[in-house]
Amino acid sequence: MQKRPDVFNKRLIEDVEIYYPIYKAVGDKYSLKWYLLWIVHEEESTASADPKAFERTTGPVGAMQINLSYYNVDHAGDGLEYLAVLPQRHPNDWKDITGGASILATSVEHYSYLGKDLPIEFALERYSSVRTGEYRFAIYEEYKKIFG
Repeated sequence: MQKRPDVFNKRLIEDVEIYYPIYKAVGDKYSLKWYLLWIVHEEESTASADPKAFERTTGPVGAMQINLSYYNVDHAGDGLEYLAVLPQRHPNDWKDITGGASILATSVEHYSYLGKDLPIEFALERYSSVRTGEYRFAIYEEYKKIFG
């Protein structure tokens, strides 16, 4: 298993400074903690700094590496169009983040009968894979201690 990232390294602080307003607004819309979106965004595209995340036209694509053949997230950002003018590395990052949030929120709701935190763990596992989901959930638990 990979070593969990240092919460406060320089690159991660820069990523949060750029994207926090988007994470917060999208998290509020989908009743998700903003740092859950940060975790997925960091892991899937290094907060949009990895150009490989944007090279594909099929399969997992974009900031949150959403497989558009499985998920329709066209309307996930409805009501949040104002986010397009905020700083971001790619013009559609806000749309990708809302799409990822929509997928995660649907999974969390599906597993809500499991209690408080297990739905988030299962949503992360469903978003990618069991191993990656468990890793991301460990980061989520670590951030929850810091950010609440």
